[in-house]
Order: sequence, then structure tokens, then C-alpha cells
Amino acid sequence: MISALSLSLISLSASSIDALAFSTTLSPVKSFSTPSALTTENTCLDVFLDVGHEDGSHIPIKGLKIELTQDYPNENHPSMPGAHGPNPQTSSGVNKIGVTSKGHFIDILGTQEVELSDGCWEMVWRKYAFSGIIVCGFNVPDEVKRNDATIPSGRLYITFPIWKKKDLMKRKIKKAEVDKIAAVLVQKKEKEIEEMENTNNLLMKALHFRNACDITEKITHTGYGTEWYNKIPEDNEVTEINDDYVLCTTGTVWTKKGTFFQRTCSLGACNC
Repeated sequence: MISALSLSLISLSASSIDALAFSTTLSPVKSFSTPSALTTENTCLDVFLDVGHEDGSHIPIKGLKIELTQDYPNENHPSMPGAHGPNPQTSSGVNKIGVTSKGHFIDILGTQEVELSDGCWEMVWRKYAFSGIIVCGFNVPDEVKRNDATIPSGRLYITFPIWKKKDLMKRKIKKAEVDKIAAVLVQKKEKEIEEMENTNNLLMKALHFRNACDITEKITHTGYGTEWYNKIPEDNEVTEINDDYVLCTTGTVWTKKGTFFQRTCSLGACNC
């Protein structure tokens, strides 16, 4: 029956940050023609790590404080997805991270500190992209475990999306315009659905159904619910780190074994 057909609006699903593939072979550290390092001043972040998956155990790591410096990283720093990957021109170059306070969690044995060494970071910005990412890399000397949740020894990465303030403002203005247009179209669509369900005339049902489908297509063409729309953060989802950039407060935690041909392993989420 036509009346049983669903004409629901496009769902708004959050778009995850794609982890970049990379090689384990380190190339010389250098800067590329992308947005330069954040400032000549250091940037400090308080980071909370939630390692684990929705249906399993978690390792809630609190108290981690890191400093994104402009110094050269330790020679044993982990390879980075931008500077040491297939597209090094997207990287701002690799700099040192200082861990000013170790993270910790509580298990049945009490408070456990998490050792993260050889920290480094880079800004990765793909050509024509409206936003970039800050990637923080560490070496984990020993496996960290709490019940079924695990951080394996080896490389650990924390990724946060980053925006230029002026570009984010432009995208927010565009998003607001799309919201206005979409709101009007949604009302028209709901009216067509209501009239379709209230009439017993099969021809009129078909006509209202077609009209609702046409409006749904128009909503799609506005950009409402598309990838670029869903990636635009709200004001309470970003934090200002200097006069030019804002950092999204929610990111991803992941690791990688072997070469860039092997899959990235997602470990959980993080907040700052």
C-alpha cells in the first residue's frame, strides 16, 4: 500500500574522521606548503581518552595533559600518517609533544598510570578540504589493559578535527541558509504526506506521494544532511586554541600495525 511507504527525512549521522594510511619508514622531518604550525607558542590540551567499544569494557583515562610544542620530536617518535605517509605534502611537519601530566585509570588494583612516550604531532590538511586534523602520536611501551579493553603496545594516535575560524564561520552561514530552506520544504513534504494518508482516492494518493518524493529530492539538493553539513561543528563542540584556529573537542583514538597497506584499528574516542 502507498500509505505504508516511508518518506522520512534524511538521517543526520555523524561522519567519522578517516584515519590516513602510512608507512613505518620515517622520512626526514620537514614543513610543507599546507597551513603552518599553529603558532610560535605552545598549545596545551587536557585530554580524556575513552578506550573501548560500546558493547564491551572501557578504559577511561583521565588527567592526561599534553603540550603541542614547536620543538623537533625525539628521534624514536612514531611515524605519522601525514609526514610519513603517501601524501607528505598535506602535513605541516612533525613537532614534539610534551606530556606534562600522565593519564590514569582505576581498576581492581587501584590507580594505574598510562605511560606514553616519544610524543609528536602534526597538522594534516588535504587539498581543497575545508577542515584539517591534528594528529598526536605516541609510543606505548607496555600493553594497557582493563578487563576486556586493551591499548596494545606500539603506536597510539589521537586525532582531532581542526578548522580555520573564518572558514568555519562561512560554512556555518551556509548551513544556516540550508536549514531555512530545508525547514520550509519539510513542512510542504509533511503536508503532502498528510493529504496522501487522508484521501481514499488512489489517484490522489499517487499524486501526493509523487509530490512528497519530489520535495525529498529538493531537500537533498540543498545539502541538508550531506557529509559537509554533518561535519560542521556546533559552538559547544569546538574550543579556541589561538586567534586563527578552533579545535573540535571530540576526536578518535586509534592504532596501526605494520605498513599503510594494513587496516587501521579504532580503539575509542577522546575529548579535550
